[in-house]
Amino acid sequence: MATFHHKDGSGAWHSFDASQNAIIEAAFQQNQLRVRLPTMHSNPAGHREFEIRFGSAATSQRMPRPPDTGIVQVNTQNGNTRVVRRDAPCAVTSSV
Repeated sequence: MATFHHKDGSGAWHSFDASQNAIIEAAFQQNQLRVRLPTMHSNPAGHREFEIRFGSAATSQRMPRPPDTGIVQVNTQNGNTRVVRRDAPCAVTSSV
């Protein structure tokens, strides 16, 4: 399965957990423009509700144009926006 990562303000990439990856990948495969992640109750207040946006919808008030990756994470409570990248799994080849 592909893995997704978001870029923080200092430029470091952070992986989404397995359940979030599954939700994001399913939306990606179904060509959805956006998907809401489950509420992150362990985060501080104001940082619990996130939406992943794809393609032409990968924008926000703080990022009016989609990034090169074509995916963003938007905090729906405060508008903070982070670039997201998708790392596809490596193809397995066999030599017979």
